[in-house]
Amino acid sequence: ALCLVDGRQSPIVDEECSATPTLSVIYITKRPGGYDVLFESLAQQTVQDYELISIDDLSHQRNVAAVEYAAKLKIPLKAIIPSKPKLRGKRFGQCNAINTGLMLAVGEFITVVQDNIWLPSHFLERTLSFFTRGPGVEHRDALLSYPERRVAPP
Repeated sequence: ALCLVDGRQSPIVDEECSATPTLSVIYITKRPGGYDVLFESLAQQTVQDYELISIDDLSHQRNVAAVEYAAKLKIPLKAIIPSKPKLRGKRFGQCNAINTGLMLAVGEFITVVQDNIWLPSHFLERTLSFFTRGPGVEHRDALLSYPERRVAPP
């Protein structure tokens, strides 16, 4: 269930908006076509206990299409909003965008991914495995960063 669209409460709000997933996945985009590859790979994940938060400076132009695409693929898209305003400079502020996503995330763990990347089907499972390796071995305060690899989707 989509909870926020362009910073406004969605008319489709239900009990899923208040549910707390184990993992919040944040991605930021400003490029045309910033959904296709990521959404297709998220639809094939072995773990579904996550929420997707989209920080998209073009959301006002394409939020309807993104919401429909996510629904078609059964992606748990919880928010699609533009980044908080940038105070200096005119370039896209990645830090502002990530901070916007962090403010919306409710998952126990948070990961940030790129919009133009294909995630292997076990990506979310391995991410959660890293954070929850067992009693006394949890990495709650770790920043998990993956090297970028260019891989063509299957």
